[in-house]
Amino acid sequence: MKEIRWLLKPYVKYGKLYLIISILFAVIILPLDSVIQVYFPQAVLNLLSSHKDFLVIVFTAIGFESVLLLITLLDDLFNNAYKEAVSVRICANINREIYEQCCKTRYDYVDNPDYFDKFSWAIKEYANKSTEVVGFIVSGLTLIITIASLTTIIAASIWWVIIIMVTSFALKSLVVAKVNKLDMQKDEENVPIDRKIAYFHRVFYQKSYAAELRTTKLKRIILTHYEEEIQNKIHLIRKYIVKTLYLLIINDLLVRIADVFIVIGIAGSIHNGKVSEVGAYMTLLLAANKLNDLFYQIFDIFRTGNKLKKYGGNIHKFFCYQTEKTDGIGASADKPFEVEFKNVSFSYPNSSFALRDISFKISAGERVAIVGENGAGKSTIVKLLLRLHDVQSGEILINGVNINDYNLFELRNAIGVAFQNTNIYAFSMDENIGLYDNSTEKAITEAKKAFGLDLIVAKNGASNDATLTREFDDNGIVLSGGEAQKVAIARTTTKKFSLLMLDEPSSALDPIAEYNLNRSLFKRSKETTTIMIAHRLSSVRNMDKILVINNGELMESGTHDELMRVQGLYSEMFLKQAENYQI
Repeated sequence: MKEIRWLLKPYVKYGKLYLIISILFAVIILPLDSVIQVYFPQAVLNLLSSHKDFLVIVFTAIGFESVLLLITLLDDLFNNAYKEAVSVRICANINREIYEQCCKTRYDYVDNPDYFDKFSWAIKEYANKSTEVVGFIVSGLTLIITIASLTTIIAASIWWVIIIMVTSFALKSLVVAKVNKLDMQKDEENVPIDRKIAYFHRVFYQKSYAAELRTTKLKRIILTHYEEEIQNKIHLIRKYIVKTLYLLIINDLLVRIADVFIVIGIAGSIHNGKVSEVGAYMTLLLAANKLNDLFYQIFDIFRTGNKLKKYGGNIHKFFCYQTEKTDGIGASADKPFEVEFKNVSFSYPNSSFALRDISFKISAGERVAIVGENGAGKSTIVKLLLRLHDVQSGEILINGVNINDYNLFELRNAIGVAFQNTNIYAFSMDENIGLYDNSTEKAITEAKKAFGLDLIVAKNGASNDATLTREFDDNGIVLSGGEAQKVAIARTTTKKFSLLMLDEPSSALDPIAEYNLNRSLFKRSKETTTIMIAHRLSSVRNMDKILVINNGELMESGTHDELMRVQGLYSEMFLKQAENYQI
């Protein structure tokens, strides 16, 4: 039951009043409704058989109906005026917990398919299953109290009918347990299939794929894979139909056999005169039918409980992934970082070393470029400095202190990054620029002007609150690749950083924008330590130091002039690029 308790935690944490009211309904109001509906016909028939005044019968009926109406009104009021709004808020808090956990989980798991399966399971099911647990508890309590009440009514006259019901229930529970287990296995096998199908859906509606869908055979490739997954889904359904069909037939037979014995039992009691009052006939028939239905609902309760237990276990696994270590000493952005790599090695899972025994030192306030071919390990250095990954051997020192000893949140807050792939979000321009903590409105406005981003908004005839992308708004502003890269760079100018890292910052920039970028870097040269990863070598000529990485190893280090004199790998790459500019 620990999985059920775990799924219930959000409602205990965020919705105690809702939970208390739900339980009160379960133990008092809903069972009372069932008992009244059973006794109501008996009361009227007994009054009729004893020739009571008609007004007495009318007021008795009105009394019973008034109580039933009150119960219905209370139920409607709770469900429509209170429950829905509270559930939305609790579900929002649950999803917020998932988002928080996602950001705390070690970055190493990002490319792990199992992690994405668990994340997909959590985001799809956690809120729903948590709500279902409350319904499960309410239904269970209502069922127990109602069954106890109706069993007392029936057992007083024909106790052995209860034995028939209990026996039928026990046999059916064995069948249902087996069906539940098979259903859960099917759901688990279906998760990877649904994840692939969701990916195909995403390719067709995301803008980044739109051009290739129309100009290449990408559509045919996707539809081929899509058909394969649909066939896998159909095969999965057929596989489990074969396994469950005979169980469902057995279940239906048990239901019908029990019904026959119950009817014979009540009819025998009436025939033998064991039940004398006219109204009691109706009460017993209604109570027996109602109790029979409730017994079958027990199977649904057990089935739901078993499913929720397994769902809870799977969802909980998402929250069990190792999280990042966050405690440590403070890291301030008041002064530039000194960065040192000492014999650092790192490799990604199932691949060769991305970095192999690399050592270098960057002085505080120094501007350093890292260059090399694709896949050489340049971007890995950025990820290690952000502690998205931890080194496998060697150490990284920040101001002479091992990077693992710093408070992770404060460390990252002191580092500004413009990643190679710029993400633009469906928010306003100001919100896209001001992603870092402590970014002031003044700094955001200055950043917009410095990189001409205010002109982009004006050019589109939009207000300052206009949304970027057309994710939610058909009139949203769509940025070009170069404009998006300007946003990424502008983000890094909105506050003071101890370390600034730019991963291919000028790959999509026009010459004027690249000039403004270099001017911005020189302007801040002593305020922060700067690391720039670049393929366009003309943009790094004036850097204080250039590190040349090849196949995960540091091959050369020095200024542009020093490396050109060496006539090594850097010189070769620079001269090849220079040929493209010759007339």
